[in-house]
Parts: sequence; C-alpha cells; structure tokens
Amino acid sequence: MLFGCLAEPVSPERTPEVPVTPSAPGTVQDLATAGVTDSSVTLSFTEVNDGTGRPAKYDVRYTAGTLSWGGARSVSAGTCATPLIGTAIGSKRTCSVLGLASGTAHGFELVAFRGTLNLNAVFSDLSNVATATTVGSTAPVASISVAPASTTLLVGGSRQFQATLEDARGNLLTGRTVTWVSSDPLVATVAATGRATAVAVGTATITATSEGRSDSAHVSVVASLPPVTYYRTNFTDGTPAPLDVYAYGGGSCAPSTDYRDPGSAYSIQCTIPAVSAGAAALQAWFGKGSLADLPNDPSLDQDVFQEVRFVLAPGAASAIGGLVCTPLNVGAQFKVHKSVYGQAGSAWNGWVMSAIGPCTEKNVGLFSEAEMWTKDGLAHPWPGTFPSLNEGSVYDVIYRYHRYTAEECGTIAVWVNGRQVWDSACQSYIGTTNGSAQGLLFWDGAVYLQGGVAPYMVYTLFTQATNFPIGAATASP
Repeated sequence: MLFGCLAEPVSPERTPEVPVTPSAPGTVQDLATAGVTDSSVTLSFTEVNDGTGRPAKYDVRYTAGTLSWGGARSVSAGTCATPLIGTAIGSKRTCSVLGLASGTAHGFELVAFRGTLNLNAVFSDLSNVATATTVGSTAPVASISVAPASTTLLVGGSRQFQATLEDARGNLLTGRTVTWVSSDPLVATVAATGRATAVAVGTATITATSEGRSDSAHVSVVASLPPVTYYRTNFTDGTPAPLDVYAYGGGSCAPSTDYRDPGSAYSIQCTIPAVSAGAAALQAWFGKGSLADLPNDPSLDQDVFQEVRFVLAPGAASAIGGLVCTPLNVGAQFKVHKSVYGQAGSAWNGWVMSAIGPCTEKNVGLFSEAEMWTKDGLAHPWPGTFPSLNEGSVYDVIYRYHRYTAEECGTIAVWVNGRQVWDSACQSYIGTTNGSAQGLLFWDGAVYLQGGVAPYMVYTLFTQATNFPIGAATASP
C-alpha cells in the first residue's frame, strides 16, 4: 500500500531570539517633599523601571540633620516603609514617613532596586536628597527614656546618655528642657548634656527629667573591667570549633598540616576554586550556633578585640591574575576578613573588610577598609604587601571594634604584624546594623574570591576574641 506524503507548509524565516540582558534599575531624580506635620513628612517622586521592564522597588531612608546614606535608617513606619513596591513606571508616587521628631530638619533619599534586599538585590544609583523640617509640637511630654539603660565605666571614663522624649501619641519631641542628676556625684557626675563621668569605684543612678516625667540609668564604676575571652582556638584537634564554616561557590575548609601554629597539630585550610564568585571562611557568629551563649553584639559600648594569624598559600597573587592591574583582571579581588551583621550583601552593614583588588586599589597590596565602602572609600594599606604578598609567611592581624550607642557611631582600628595601619574616627556607618537583628559575624580565611583565574587558598592558624587588648592592640581612648 502506498501512502501519499503531505508537504509541510513553508514558514517564513525567523530571527533567532537573543536573550535580553537586564540593565540597572532607573535612578529617581525628582525626590521632593509634598507635606509636613509635627511628626511626619510626605514624599513624592516619579517611579522608574527596575531594568527588566517592570516597576522598581525602593529602599527609602531618612535621618535627622545632614543625610549620609550609610548612616541613614530605612523607613519602617508609614507608606514609605521599605521595601516600597512600585506600581507604574513613569507615574507620580507619594508616600509618608511617620514617627519623626518634631521641629527637626530631616534628609530623605532612596534607591531603586529589583530582587530581594539582603539576598539578590540589584540597585540603581542613589536619588537626589530631599529635605524638610517637621512642625514644632506643643504637646506635653508623656514619656522619657534614657539610653543606655546601664553601663560599666572605668574610673576616669565617661559615657554619653541620651534622653528620648515622646508625646501621648508616641511622636518624638525635641527642644524641651531636660535636667540630669546623679544619685551619688562622688561615684559618678553628670553634666547638663547627659555625659556621665566616673569618679570612684561604686554605683550611681543617672536620672533625666522633663516636664515632670523621668527615667534613669544605672552606672557601675570599676577599677578595671573583668577580662572576657569570647573564643580562642588554634585548631589542635583539627576541627574549627567553636567556630563553623561559611562557604559557597565550591569553597570548602578542611584541617591541614601544611602550616601550623606553635603547639598545634593542625591549621584550617580554606580554598575557593577559580570561579566568578565564591567563599570559604571560618565563621564566628555571636549569639548563634556554637557561640549562642554570647551576646549578639559584644561591641556595644565597649572594645572588642579579634586576633587572627593566617598564611596566604603560594599562588594567592596568581588567583587574581597578579598584583598589577591588566585588562585580564579588571574585576578580580579577594578578601581575608569581613565583619558584618548576618550574612548580608556587600556594603550593606557591618565593620571592616581586608582585601586586595589590583584594579580598584592599584599598587597598595592588601588593605583594610570600612565594610560600608560606598561611604568610606578609603583603603588603609598593609605595610610590605606590594609588590609581594609574602605568600607562605604568617600574618598576625588584630581588629578593635567599638560601637557607641548614644552617639550612634562606631570606631575601628587595625594592627598588622604589630604595626597600626588604621584608627578611625567615630563614624555613623562603622558598625551599623542597618536594622539587622542578626548577630555580629567575623569571617576569616578565604573569605571571598571574585573574578578568580586560579584557586585561592588561606591557612588560618589561630584566632581569638576578647574584651581586652591583645598583642600590639591598645584600648579605645
């Protein structure tokens, strides 16, 4: 039996589909204030594209006084609360920021993004800054709270206390008279500004009063702070405990006998293969995991010192295509340390990173920089790390962290092989959590490799964290 063949219809030629590469989200350039009350500001702006043809999302931030993005707070009350979800590209959007202090100048700024904050967000450039001054409130003081609620001071030391005033609706009040009194000036005095100074060993109560409302804080004055060692290990049994391992992109950590600290049978070797981005680091997570019994943030109002001794394996420089910038290693970098709150994205929160980038920071070798590098932008070079990284030699590095809660700023100091390379001023973006409730993290080892052309390997020999100076470190002034 014969079967006829039907010819297939001829289709016109099709142009092969070309994948569309998303672009950066659009930048808001017309952020403005559209109204004020004694405790709120209404903002307006034109919505932008998120880079894929959809309306962008927005992180809206504010601060009293002059705005610095790294030190500003994401809006949490009102219709501007982060994340603010876009609705229509090109439309005019208005939203409100609630809970502001009365009679106070504020700055506002936003950034458009797509994705999820702290996970995979892609950001635009920052918007223009809008300013507005809230109306002065005539409502009486309904409550007052003093921060910090308690503190321990060395004899001769001082501490700034902050009084927060609110009316019956919970709105912040400013411009009111606050009086400060110490229950025992022989132990601790307090100035009209709220700064207490320790005089002699003992205890005192510092009380702030405004319009008949008051609150108090407890001050303990001691001759010396009790020493605390949060953790200390040189991996004698071949395990990272009490630390654990943070790794992705094929990174891993394992015991090694290639390099060892005196008295230890092992070090911990962390390796990242030659990938576009990866990590392999020892992780000290305060308030979680093996360190769950420790405070989430031991740097609050006191020094925390971390020391780490490590060796860069031979080939570390080759992993980033050498120490000199060329067209082949434009985006290459690696890190040996990073300290943040939670496993957050780059430049989102935290303290300090130590790294090398042949093209971003030319001819300086290894350096330390504020983790909020988008605000700081200053590299503090490690001595003698260019033109050689001294692969196979021991680095002994100490970091000092101190977050001042009342002043809402932090300091960082770094010593490398006994030499101080950085001692910062108190800056709002140093040690900021940006609202993260997760504990403080220290990452050490092969913390990060980007644009790698060969594997990157670090041996960690020893690490510890204390509340007292170790090695070459000194206490905060």
